[in-house]
Amino acid sequence: DKGTDATPVLFIERNITTSTNDVFLDLRNGTFRANGNNVNINLTGNHDFTIPATACLSAQKGTFTVCNSSNDNAKLILNGKLEVLEEGTINVGSTINNAGNDIEYNTATIDVSGNGHLNVSGQIRRALTLQTGDLTYIQSGGTVSIYGYNRDCNHNGSQYILNPTQNRRALFEV
Repeated sequence: DKGTDATPVLFIERNITTSTNDVFLDLRNGTFRANGNNVNINLTGNHDFTIPATACLSAQKGTFTVCNSSNDNAKLILNGKLEVLEEGTINVGSTINNAGNDIEYNTATIDVSGNGHLNVSGQIRRALTLQTGDLTYIQSGGTVSIYGYNRDCNHNGSQYILNPTQNRRALFEV
């Protein structure tokens, strides 16, 4: 818990060993940023990982892996900001497990720039229980790979975005 919004930044410059079954980090406020070439942190295994509206998970250098699960149950619940900068990598799930670990957004931002890499084994979509969603997607560089494993609805694409209406909005800036 750092501050009252995502502005304060906590830099992680060294690797931290965690158990894949435990939730390593509980974000509440502030930005948690990997900023070291050798940083490789597994934040969650078979558990959801939540980024609240007043927080940001950021990889500038190094790698974060969330929802590294062998099943489809774990997902990244994104209400704040997911940021992939310079040489950073964020993995949501693993392509080795063929599990559909998704990013579920309500009101959120995904920002990919530089040579950053965002890898999502499932989908980027609103929660299946919600009829609304607001995603700001900014990509000025880097690579975003959405594998779409085990999609929850076979008729939905890997990046599921509704048409703009009063309650549903997606802003793409590529």
